[in-house]
Amino acid sequence: MNTFYLSPAESPGEPQVEVEGNGKVMSGDEVALVCSSTGGNPAPELT
Repeated sequence: MNTFYLSPAESPGEPQVEVEGNGKVMSGDEVALVCSSTGGNPAPELT
């Protein structure tokens, strides 16, 4: 078995978290959040 260690060639940008929809949230509302990042090589995978 071979072991390989990989280093990213380019680090991704800081993660951005946004409220999906119009962005207006009231107390008690359910919201969906969207997390994204740009750049990076290989491309980042956010979960």
